[in-house]
Amino acid sequence: EATAGNLFFTDRLCRVWSESGLGCAAVSEENKPESTLLNHADYTPFKLGLLPLEAQEMLRSASCIGSRLDREILGRLVLDGSQVEEYLAAAVENGLVKGGLNDIYYFSHTCIYKAIYETIGDDRFASYHRRIGRQLWRSFDMIELEEFVFLVAELLVKGRDAAEGQKEKYAIAKLCMHAG
Repeated sequence: EATAGNLFFTDRLCRVWSESGLGCAAVSEENKPESTLLNHADYTPFKLGLLPLEAQEMLRSASCIGSRLDREILGRLVLDGSQVEEYLAAAVENGLVKGGLNDIYYFSHTCIYKAIYETIGDDRFASYHRRIGRQLWRSFDMIELEEFVFLVAELLVKGRDAAEGQKEKYAIAKLCMHAG
């Protein structure tokens, strides 16, 4: 009932039971352990909160881009790019992220990805996307921008409600025209 049949959370349930010393086979209605970490609404914010604040922000920013985390892009989203490996290692250790092959990581489950994205909040949605889009746009040279123009344009369009003035809106529109 607690996991709704989701294999990811069934695994988490077994881990909670195992850590309680009961094991999966020995659990009954009378002796099941209580845990608030059996669904993504509780599990993900708890695990996210165990990370350094900058790592939390990196994962929130990454969730705006998608479920795939490119190490190069992540390096452009944090204040100190040399910390990305440490942040990713902490996220992997806490079960939020998997991977690492060829500098590509993934959120460990769709529920995790969505729950991290939801921690941004509706009131910060537009400004968050605008900030990430502008940050990436500024970090690319013209050749690199060609490779990532759709990503940058998408982020800026999602953040258009936070755009400041006609000049910025015109620049976003021009970038979108360039993207096609």
